Amino acid sequence: AAQFSLFCTPVINLFPRVTARIDVTHSTTEQHLVVDRTHPLDYEVFSVQEVEGLETDTTRKMAFRPLYHTRNNDEGNHGRYFSLRREPRRLSENARRYGTRTPYTGSEVFLSLVDQYEAPYPENLRHITITAMVTNRDLPCLIARNGRDDLTVDAAIPVAGVGLIRPPRSPQPPLAEREMAWRLIRQLSFNYLPLADLDHRTGGQALRDLLNLFIPAHDSPQSRQVRSLIGCKTTPVTRRLPGSGLLAYGRGVSCELTVDEEGFSGISPYLFGLVLEHYIARHVSINTFSQMTLHSMQRGKIMTWPVRAGQRGSV
Repeated sequence: AAQFSLFCTPVINLFPRVTARIDVTHSTTEQHLVVDRTHPLDYEVFSVQEVEGLETDTTRKMAFRPLYHTRNNDEGNHGRYFSLRREPRRLSENARRYGTRTPYTGSEVFLSLVDQYEAPYPENLRHITITAMVTNRDLPCLIARNGRDDLTVDAAIPVAGVGLIRPPRSPQPPLAEREMAWRLIRQLSFNYLPLADLDHRTGGQALRDLLNLFIPAHDSPQSRQVRSLIGCKTTPVTRRLPGSGLLAYGRGVSCELTVDEEGFSGISPYLFGLVLEHYIARHVSINTFSQMTLHSMQRGKIMTWPVRAGQRGSV
């Protein structure tokens, strides 16, 4: 019972915010997105939701769409688009000399306005306004926590206090950087076939390489659990299909995973296996199924999950 707490919910430092107006000049091809000019280091842009521009001679607002966001009602002639570029924040001279408030430096986002030919947007603009999802960078790490009334609610609700059970986690830099970005893009076309026709240990190495894409390099508990995955073997099987209708059988994929429990610091690998069971099912076609079995070097077979229909859509 000491491992459970009632009335808990996850909390994330992410909220919508309208940035300060950005004056558009012809001397630059991109605009630096600053959420609050009076406190520029207290906010970091997570994503951009809307971009609106105001013409020089009129008060007509113009909406800009994401350049690489195709819409079924846009036949390529909308004419106003924006693209984003993110880069690590450069430390000032004082920050390099005296240090920063936390080890996290964060990133900065730059926006470019283009037309349908990806050329700089030619019309005269006075300024642009951006609606974005933002974070408070590393400010949550500085919260003085007592576990009772650490947070305040900005609405009238019957809550006596909101406390943090654990200290906020340090913010993480973007995963999609340099070579890692291309490896993540390849995940869009991933299915279980790269794991097929591999022996037990080679399949384990291939699955570890895939999972390491989603784990920060310094996140040691998760890294140890992924390293404990020592084997993965997929084979085609025939099973009874789930459902309450007529009795039916189909072809699918059986996945056998083996873990070394020494990498789990005394906890059961069941949850780790459950996450992977869902992960494998997401990469199996909807007209087939997957079934996963988890084994341990120390205890043998731990769990065989029921047949799960594939969740990957057909193109």
